Amino acid sequence: MNNGYARNCITDADYSVDLVDIIASLYNLLHQEITGEKYDYMFHWANKIGSYVNENIFDKIIGGSN
Repeated sequence: MNNGYARNCITDADYSVDLVDIIASLYNLLHQEITGEKYDYMFHWANKIGSYVNENIFDKIIGGSN
């Protein structure tokens, strides 16, 4: 499905990041910083339109694991 924008914003041989995943993950971090709890609801909205979003792509980086 073409949504009119390039979904993959970082691509090399083994690594690709979806722009929507970055936005959802950043929103999750912002919401957690402001309210003290994760939003974890972006997947619900994506699922309603038959899509998928990974809203926790920065958890490994923040947690210190590779």
